[in-house]
Amino acid sequence: QQQEEEEDGKKKTASKKKKSGEDGKKKSATKKKKATEGGGKAKKSTDKKKRKKTSVVSDVLENAAATDTDANESKAASAVVAAEKPTKKKSPTTTAATAAPAAATGSKKEKSKSTASSSPKEKKKPEISKEKERATQMRKLYKRRYNACIKQIKDMTTEELPRKPRTKSNKMKVCVNIPLDKSIGDEITFGNPNVPGQKLKVKIPKKADMIKRNFVVSVPLPKVKDPAVELRENNFPKEFRKMLYSYSCAHDDWCVAEGEHNESLPTAKQKQFKPHTEKLKKFDEIVKEFPKNLATSIDVSYLRKIVRQERSNVTRREKRGSSGGGGAAGVEMKQEQQQQHQDLEITIPLRGADFSSIVFDTKDFEEK
Repeated sequence: QQQEEEEDGKKKTASKKKKSGEDGKKKSATKKKKATEGGGKAKKSTDKKKRKKTSVVSDVLENAAATDTDANESKAASAVVAAEKPTKKKSPTTTAATAAPAAATGSKKEKSKSTASSSPKEKKKPEISKEKERATQMRKLYKRRYNACIKQIKDMTTEELPRKPRTKSNKMKVCVNIPLDKSIGDEITFGNPNVPGQKLKVKIPKKADMIKRNFVVSVPLPKVKDPAVELRENNFPKEFRKMLYSYSCAHDDWCVAEGEHNESLPTAKQKQFKPHTEKLKKFDEIVKEFPKNLATSIDVSYLRKIVRQERSNVTRREKRGSSGGGGAAGVEMKQEQQQQHQDLEITIPLRGADFSSIVFDTKDFEEK
C-alpha cells in the first residue's frame, strides 16, 4: 500500500509539472503574436506618413512649376505685344502697368494661401467726434491746473495764510454768598466785578455749600484788543492768483465743450448736464484743501472774489497795452490825478463796550 501511495503521488506531481509547462508555452506564444501584430501596425502607420509627405512635396513642386509657367507665358505675351508696336515710345508708367499683371498672376496662389492662413480681421476703433475730443482735451487741461493750485496751497507759509492765535481762558471765578431766605434752586442776583453796575442772575446749584452759604461762579473777563493778536487777512501770492484764474477759465471752457458734446449725442444717450450749474461747482473741491484753523476763513465766495479781481486786472492790462498811452502826457495825467485824490480816515463809534483807541494829529486841527 505504501508503494502504491508513493507511485500515485509521483504521478500527480508529474501531471502538475506538465500542466504548468504547457501553460507557460501558451503565454509566451500569445505574447509573441501580440508583439508581431504591434510591429506590423507601426510599420503600416509609418508607411502612410511617408506617403502623405511625398504627396505634399509633389503638390508643392507642381504649384511652383505652374507659377513659373504662368510667369513665362505672361513675359512672352508682353514681348510679342512690344514687338508688334515698336513705333510707340515706352513710358515708365506703361512698363510698370505691364509688369504689374505679370507679378499679380504669379502671386495669386501665394496670396490665396496667405489669406487663408492669416489671422481674423482686427476690430476697427470707433470714430471720436470733434465735440468729444475737445471736451477730453479741456478736461485734461483744467485737471492739470487744479493739481497745480493744490500744490501751491500746500506750499504756502503762515504769513500768506495766517492761523488763529491760541487764546487763554476768558473767564474768572467769583464766590457768591447765598441770602438767608434763599435755598437750592432759587434765583439770585449779584454784581459783576469786571463791569461796575452790571447785575447777573444765577440759580443756586445743588453743590452749593449751605453751611458756609456760598458757591463759586465763573464770570467772563472784559475783552481787550491786543495788536499782536489781531486777526490778519490772507495774502495770496501773485502766482497762485494767476493759476486760480487760469483754472477758472479752463473749467468754464470744459463746461461749454461738455455741453456741446452732450447736445450732439442722440436723445437716448444724453445726460442731465447743465453748463451754468457746473460752472458754480468749480471751487467746491479746492476749498477743502485749505487749512481749517485760518484767521480769516476761506469759502467759495472768497475765491470767486479773488478771481473777479484777477479778471479785472487782466482786462485793465489789456486795455493799457491796446491804448499805448505810456508817454510824458500819460505821466502828467497820473500826477494830476494823484494830487486831486485825497484819502480821509473817519472813526465812527460802534455799539458795545469795546472801543478802539483814536490817534489825533495836529495837522487835522490847522486852519486852511
